[in-house]
Amino acid sequence: MPPFIAIALMIMWEPFEILILSPIFARHYIDFGYESLSNSMSDILVNVAGVSVGYYGLAQHFATPFHIF
Repeated sequence: MPPFIAIALMIMWEPFEILILSPIFARHYIDFGYESLSNSMSDILVNVAGVSVGYYGLAQHFATPFHIF
C-alpha cells in the first residue's frame, strides 16, 4: 500500500472512532474511543512515524510479500 494511502486511512480513523463508533458503543454501555485531542494527535504522529520507518526504511532493504493496492 502506498504510504500516503496508509497515512490517510489512519488519519480518517481518528474522527471515525470518536464521532461515530463512540456514540454507538456508548448506547450499549461500552466505554470506547473517549480520547483527548492531544491523544488523537499523538496517535497520528506515531502512525506517521511507523509508516515512514516501514516504507522508507524497511522497504528499501526487504521485498514485501504481497501488495494490497
